[in-house]
Amino acid sequence: MSIKYSMVSNKSTLISVLLSFISVIFSLSIYGAVLFFSNSLLIIYLSTLFIILINYGLRLYWTKSSAFNFQLLFIFTYFYYITGEVQSVYKYIGDALSGSYLEAFVLINAGAIVIVSTLTFFKIKKENNSTRLSNTEINFKGYSKYVTIIVRVFIVFYIMNSFTSSLSLALYGRHSEVESLVDFGIISAFITAFAVISPSILLLRINKKMSVWKIFDFVLIFLVFVSLALTGTRFYILFALVIFSHRIINIKKINTLSLSVLFFMAILIGNLVREIRGSFENFNIENLFYFHSEGLVYYFSGLVRYYENFSHNYYPLYSVFWSYALIPRSIFSAKPELIGKWILHTNSFQEQFSEKHSGSVSFVGPFFADFGYTMFLPIFFVGLLLAFGEKNYLKYAQEPSFRGIIYAAFPALIFFSFRSFNTSIIFFVVISIVILGLSFLQKIRFK
Repeated sequence: MSIKYSMVSNKSTLISVLLSFISVIFSLSIYGAVLFFSNSLLIIYLSTLFIILINYGLRLYWTKSSAFNFQLLFIFTYFYYITGEVQSVYKYIGDALSGSYLEAFVLINAGAIVIVSTLTFFKIKKENNSTRLSNTEINFKGYSKYVTIIVRVFIVFYIMNSFTSSLSLALYGRHSEVESLVDFGIISAFITAFAVISPSILLLRINKKMSVWKIFDFVLIFLVFVSLALTGTRFYILFALVIFSHRIINIKKINTLSLSVLFFMAILIGNLVREIRGSFENFNIENLFYFHSEGLVYYFSGLVRYYENFSHNYYPLYSVFWSYALIPRSIFSAKPELIGKWILHTNSFQEQFSEKHSGSVSFVGPFFADFGYTMFLPIFFVGLLLAFGEKNYLKYAQEPSFRGIIYAAFPALIFFSFRSFNTSIIFFVVISIVILGLSFLQKIRFK
């Protein structure tokens, strides 16, 4: 059984867009009514969950299918991040929020409602003529053996150069390290992206026949994952695992229950990596089962306070930072800083931050900076892009090719974009560029 979009005409596409827009307006209206009667943290959180789940129920009714989709993935993502925020804020502030903290919490939740509501009426239908991809018996036609050699050599050098420093970070902590991709530099970003996709590239060449090279490749794959995990950066290891999992798990068999299990495993892995970066000496196994705050409300509230005294751009600048982030400042001297970095060095916070520190203002932060309270319209279009992207994801994500690897990164992109919108897209762009480079090398024939 395969999954195929039923939006085959401009008319049906337009109807889906209009129904999604109506769903957004209806959901925000309910949310607004809840806010009118309460500023309780828990009521706002629970009402958002209720509205989101109603939208998912509408999609189930509309499609008659509980198969994996981006709406379901986004709901799990929302639950993970916002539950951590609620736990943190409730612990230190209490149930009632006020001022910029309340506004930040409300806007993040409203943005999530817009995304989920937009995805409600983009329907899919079932067909009965599919076969499961057998990823362990891949005959990747045209796959150059020289690409495999390049990947193997790269992994060996990567492990030799990174394993020691990664182990040091795990043993002694990552005190001065920064998660922001941009701060690592362009070259380092490309090296890390290559490391993230290398296990999946090697797996494209592995078949059932046992050989010394097959064992060697599996050892390399294992060492890459260990090295990425020891850095203490969840961003890289989860990107690598998500892409790799598409080579061994049939996404068309994933339903709500199986996604719950996979998501729980991802939380455990993410929390394990989080604990590692604090050094093994302070490792606490209980922290593996907690929802941790990413500081989304805290940092975004600073952005809200900043724009109480300054005007919004009302044109895309920070919301499209990813499109020009890789351009060197020597060429683009007017390039702004990442929003989660410069906002920390304004008068919006009482706390003093180091120059290397960067905060996460959530996926609504860049849109709020650009468009203020009109940000929900561009966020609606982001939801539409996800809806159309879901179509190609379901079609290509498990294709045994370089294109398949790019689409397999979509779930990780969505998950981390909730936290750091631009950083996630930048890393996805870097991965795509590396893949394009390898695709070019694949066409080279040496005599």
